[in-house]
Amino acid sequence: MMFKNIFQKLKLFYFKKNLKYIKLIACDVDGVLTNNNLVYTNKGEINRNFNVKDGLGIKILQSIGIEVCLISGGRGESILERAKDLNIKKVFIEVKNKSEKIAELKKDLSLKSDEIIYVGDDINDLIVKDHVLLFFAPKDSHQIIIKQADYITSKKGGEGAIREIADIIISSNKSKLKNNLDVWTKTN
Repeated sequence: MMFKNIFQKLKLFYFKKNLKYIKLIACDVDGVLTNNNLVYTNKGEINRNFNVKDGLGIKILQSIGIEVCLISGGRGESILERAKDLNIKKVFIEVKNKSEKIAELKKDLSLKSDEIIYVGDDINDLIVKDHVLLFFAPKDSHQIIIKQADYITSKKGGEGAIREIADIIISSNKSKLKNNLDVWTKTN
């Protein structure tokens, strides 16, 4: 595992110069923005726990011009409500083929693969790997994902993994952040 960690850091260093060109981060929801636990109410509604630090990371990314979208195979108003709270405009739930959704987004937003990062935690996410620059995964992802991901966060899904990724991207975009931080902190 130590060699995998060193290898992923070298790979990230190699890609870091390209992170300043990222325009879209596409995220799975359950297991990435949440801790994978679903709580069903008596009415059949699904409640999820979202991490506040992940939310702030998303807002900072948005402030430097990076769009965040959610692509989930799951369903539930909680996804839509969290997206609304974070001003995420592109939200797709009950998606059966995430690769097709990424291709659609690339076309609609006129993006190239090297302008997109995907964050996923399970085997249904792996289908997008060939369509993005980097595939990130939370620490507690499925073993197949751990082996295939370009970068594994030190945080678990729903426990700051997205904030960690945001911090990596922000460190490659310091000039954009510096220009926007004063405006962002005054308005949020």
